[in-house]
Amino acid sequence: MMDFRFRSGGSLLLSSFLLTGGLFLAGCGGGVETVPTSAVSGEVNLDGAPLKEGTITFYPEQDATGNPLKGQMIQARISDGKYTIANPPGVTVGKNKVAVSATKIVGTEKKDGVDIEKREEILPAKYNADTTLSLDVTSSGTTGNFDLQSK
Repeated sequence: MMDFRFRSGGSLLLSSFLLTGGLFLAGCGGGVETVPTSAVSGEVNLDGAPLKEGTITFYPEQDATGNPLKGQMIQARISDGKYTIANPPGVTVGKNKVAVSATKIVGTEKKDGVDIEKREEILPAKYNADTTLSLDVTSSGTTGNFDLQSK
């Protein structure tokens, strides 16, 4: 006959509880949630001409029902007015806030004995820091063209 008395303050009961709880939690949660993304490409013009170089960043905002999106921001280089983001990684499907940045060299400064280019943003804040731009990204791919004004 087996002796099932609790010893050392109920460690058998505690061990059973922890094992059962651990098995329960291991079964919860399922797999990793995937966020739908899509390819996006387009053109960025400044004062009617292709933006020579810069960056474009997409920040997920809302899905079609107005709920916050769970995707990640993604950035691409703009070269001669064109940009492309392939899928994967893609841009999160739904409404995305868009920021466009372009800088120019305005001098150099020394940092730790090394000359570093000092750059300045050439676009108004309404296109980057305080962006008013957005794009609705669809699952079938999206073209996002932006006509910006320097003033």
